[in-house]
Amino acid sequence: MHHWNNQRRTREFYDLLEKGVISVVVEDE
Repeated sequence: MHHWNNQRRTREFYDLLEKGVISVVVEDE
């Protein structure tokens, strides 16, 4: 999958969560 930095990952996680994109990624993992 995507490899983000710890800080960047948390930032992107919530950012995508708001868009509802991370929900699909979480299910895939």
